[in-house]
Amino acid sequence: MSSSIQYIQIDEDRIAKFVPDTVMYRVNTYVALTSMIIVLLNLTLLVTNKNFAKMYKILIALNLMDCIVLMGIFLEAKTRQATFAEITLTRKAKVVSSRDCIEL
Repeated sequence: MSSSIQYIQIDEDRIAKFVPDTVMYRVNTYVALTSMIIVLLNLTLLVTNKNFAKMYKILIALNLMDCIVLMGIFLEAKTRQATFAEITLTRKAKVVSSRDCIEL
Protein backbone atom coordinates (compact mmCIF):
# COMPACT_ATOMS: atom_id res chain seq x y z
CA MET A 1 0.00 0.00 0.00
CA SER A 2 1.27 3.40 -0.90
CA SER A 3 0.85 6.23 1.54
CA SER A 4 0.41 8.98 -1.07
CA ILE A 5 -1.85 8.86 -4.08
CA GLN A 6 -0.22 9.82 -7.36
CA TYR A 7 -2.12 11.30 -10.28
CA ILE A 8 -1.29 11.76 -13.94
CA GLN A 9 -2.69 14.46 -16.19
CA ILE A 10 -4.96 13.26 -18.98
CA ASP A 11 -4.96 15.25 -22.21
CA GLU A 12 -7.72 15.61 -24.81
CA ASP A 13 -6.25 12.90 -27.05
CA ARG A 14 -6.47 10.27 -24.32
CA ILE A 15 -9.97 11.38 -23.37
CA ALA A 16 -11.00 10.99 -27.02
CA LYS A 17 -9.80 7.37 -26.82
CA PHE A 18 -12.21 6.80 -23.88
CA VAL A 19 -15.31 7.57 -25.98
CA PRO A 20 -15.64 4.09 -27.60
CA ASP A 21 -15.17 2.49 -24.19
CA THR A 22 -17.85 4.64 -22.58
CA VAL A 23 -20.26 3.80 -25.39
CA MET A 24 -19.62 0.07 -24.98
CA TYR A 25 -20.10 0.25 -21.21
CA ARG A 26 -23.39 2.07 -21.78
CA VAL A 27 -24.41 -0.74 -24.16
CA ASN A 28 -23.36 -3.29 -21.49
CA THR A 29 -25.59 -1.49 -18.99
CA TYR A 30 -28.67 -1.64 -21.21
CA VAL A 31 -28.07 -5.21 -22.37
CA ALA A 32 -27.54 -6.39 -18.78
CA LEU A 33 -30.72 -4.66 -17.59
CA THR A 34 -32.79 -6.03 -20.48
CA SER A 35 -31.41 -9.52 -19.96
CA MET A 36 -32.03 -9.26 -16.22
CA ILE A 37 -35.69 -8.44 -16.82
CA ILE A 38 -36.07 -11.44 -19.12
CA VAL A 39 -34.30 -13.76 -16.67
CA LEU A 40 -36.40 -12.51 -13.76
CA LEU A 41 -39.60 -13.07 -15.74
CA ASN A 42 -38.43 -16.58 -16.58
CA LEU A 43 -37.49 -17.21 -12.96
CA THR A 44 -40.87 -15.95 -11.76
CA LEU A 45 -42.63 -18.27 -14.17
CA LEU A 46 -40.57 -21.26 -13.06
CA VAL A 47 -40.93 -20.61 -9.34
CA THR A 48 -44.62 -19.72 -9.19
CA ASN A 49 -45.84 -22.81 -11.02
CA LYS A 50 -45.64 -25.91 -8.75
CA ASN A 51 -45.14 -28.36 -11.60
CA PHE A 52 -42.38 -26.26 -13.13
CA ALA A 53 -40.71 -25.79 -9.73
CA LYS A 54 -40.51 -29.57 -9.26
CA MET A 55 -39.43 -30.40 -12.79
CA TYR A 56 -36.99 -27.58 -13.51
CA LYS A 57 -34.85 -27.18 -10.39
CA ILE A 58 -31.67 -27.02 -12.46
CA LEU A 59 -33.13 -24.26 -14.65
CA ILE A 60 -34.12 -22.31 -11.54
CA ALA A 61 -30.56 -22.59 -10.23
CA LEU A 62 -29.17 -21.52 -13.61
CA ASN A 63 -31.50 -18.52 -13.67
CA LEU A 64 -30.30 -17.48 -10.21
CA MET A 65 -26.67 -17.77 -11.32
CA ASP A 66 -27.48 -15.82 -14.47
CA CYS A 67 -28.93 -13.03 -12.29
CA ILE A 68 -25.68 -12.88 -10.34
CA VAL A 69 -23.57 -12.74 -13.50
CA LEU A 70 -25.76 -10.06 -15.06
CA MET A 71 -25.57 -8.00 -11.86
CA GLY A 72 -21.78 -8.21 -12.08
CA ILE A 73 -21.79 -7.04 -15.71
CA PHE A 74 -24.14 -4.18 -14.83
CA LEU A 75 -22.10 -3.07 -11.82
CA GLU A 76 -18.83 -3.24 -13.75
CA ALA A 77 -20.29 -1.10 -16.53
CA LYS A 78 -21.66 1.49 -14.08
CA THR A 79 -18.37 1.62 -12.16
CA ARG A 80 -16.35 2.11 -15.34
CA GLN A 81 -18.74 4.80 -16.57
CA ALA A 82 -18.30 6.65 -13.28
CA THR A 83 -14.52 6.33 -13.49
CA PHE A 84 -14.44 7.65 -17.05
CA ALA A 85 -16.75 10.52 -16.08
CA GLU A 86 -14.51 11.47 -13.15
CA ILE A 87 -11.39 11.36 -15.32
CA THR A 88 -13.08 13.45 -18.01
CA LEU A 89 -14.16 16.10 -15.47
CA THR A 90 -10.95 16.34 -13.48
CA ARG A 91 -8.49 15.56 -16.29
CA LYS A 92 -6.58 13.47 -13.74
CA ALA A 93 -6.29 9.72 -13.24
CA LYS A 94 -4.90 7.82 -10.29
CA VAL A 95 -1.73 5.85 -10.84
CA VAL A 96 -2.44 2.35 -9.57
CA SER A 97 -0.65 -0.95 -9.77
CA SER A 98 -2.33 -4.24 -10.52
CA ARG A 99 -2.07 -5.05 -6.80
CA ASP A 100 -3.94 -1.85 -5.92
CA CYS A 101 -6.74 -2.84 -8.30
CA ILE A 102 -7.40 -6.17 -6.58
CA GLU A 103 -7.26 -4.93 -2.99
CA LEU A 104 -10.62 -4.77 -1.25
